[in-house]
Amino acid sequence: MIKSALYTIAAGLDTRFQQLEYLHKTFNFLLDTETLMTADAIDLGDLQRKCTDFATAFPDDVNGARLVDEIQDCRILVSRRVGVEVTPLGILKFIVSFGGNDVFPNLKVGLQILLTVSISVAGCKR
Repeated sequence: MIKSALYTIAAGLDTRFQQLEYLHKTFNFLLDTETLMTADAIDLGDLQRKCTDFATAFPDDVNGARLVDEIQDCRILVSRRVGVEVTPLGILKFIVSFGGNDVFPNLKVGLQILLTVSISVAGCKR
């Protein structure tokens, strides 16, 4: 009985950590908007790989190649604006205020997914 309960707990923890690892791998580059938008230099190859991985996770929502271009263009605009909050929500607000749905559609959708995905390590109570 005790071994069964411990096995169930261990299996549940393993599953949750795998989910968190997947979410971290998929969304980490969008979470670090400070680096993404304001770093002096950005590794274009690394950014392309991350955007491709993100687009693979959400193929119906995001185009990875276009996402790379949109991030680079958004970096230029953010660097020239004063008062833009360089957080995922701040960048999303900037995009919406700058041009609504027509400007940076892939970056906008990516940030919306990031900000709305349910991340939880708490299980349901019985």
